[in-house]
This record gives sequence, C-alpha cells and structure tokens, in this order.
Amino acid sequence: MDALRLLSEGDEEVRLGALAVLEELCRADPALVPGAVAVVRAAMAVWEETGSRTGRLDAAARRLLGPAP
Repeated sequence: MDALRLLSEGDEEVRLGALAVLEELCRADPALVPGAVAVVRAAMAVWEETGSRTGRLDAAARRLLGPAP
C-alpha cells in the first residue's frame, strides 16, 4: 500500500513534530534516551504494521536511535 495515501500530510507533520520534541528532550536530559528509544522502536513497528511508514519518518526516527551498531 502507498504510505502517503494512508497517512495524510498533516498526520505526518504531527508525527515528525513529536519526534523532534522527543529529540530535543533527549538532548536536554540524556537519561531519557532509553525510554525514547523504546518509544521510537514501538512507533516504527506500528508504522510498518499499518503501512504508514514514510522516508521522512524513518529519517527522523533514525536520528533518535543513533548510529546502528
């Protein structure tokens, strides 16, 4: 399925905004990183399951997850 068809531009912007806020919170308090990583991984699983995954969301999520081991 086409993710852009399933996810309106407004919905994607809201999700990108939430990821940006989470990223800023983690910069301000590194103790939040483990919880943020769990939230981002769960969100990515939902996006995959619902077909709402987009390149922009993946890029924002990868910034929060950091470099791959």
